[in-house]
Amino acid sequence: MAALTVTTGMVAYPGVAADLPVVTMTASTPAGDTINIAGGKTIVIAHNSDAATPYDITILGEPINGRDVSITKELTAGQICVMGPFEGPGWATSAGLLALTSENAAIKYGAVRLR
Repeated sequence: MAALTVTTGMVAYPGVAADLPVVTMTASTPAGDTINIAGGKTIVIAHNSDAATPYDITILGEPINGRDVSITKELTAGQICVMGPFEGPGWATSAGLLALTSENAAIKYGAVRLR
């Protein structure tokens, strides 16, 4: 599994353009990726960069209070999906990681931690 970069979100009242974060989009690893969500509420962005083929992404939930849910979403060619915010219980592994899988490396992920 590859660990993806998390970008820190913007301040409440950005004063200059430098205060606006740039999200790093990283090609997924179909075998699985992780995002560290231990630091707080995190938004996940998924982009199907393929020009013609739809691909699935899956967010793997963690069991909590009898709930064990994973979410699968098909992204059509070029589609972008924003998910979350995710934090802790029900999503994070014991290591504080959110686990994701994709059907193809054409899926790119980005993550923004909210302030």
